[in-house]
Amino acid sequence: MDRRPGLSVRVKLALSYAGFLMVAGSLLLAAVWVFLLRYVPEVIQGPGPFIPNRSD
Repeated sequence: MDRRPGLSVRVKLALSYAGFLMVAGSLLLAAVWVFLLRYVPEVIQGPGPFIPNRSD
């Protein structure tokens, strides 16, 4: 019995999982980037506890 032409179900599932992981990863990176631009201060403070800024 021959199978129909085209991609198999296994390949379709693998591609859909890979696509989902790429979209989820890019959304996570975008969220972190927006958080860093919006909420991390740009000024460097004097001595005291370490507080990260945008250049870190």
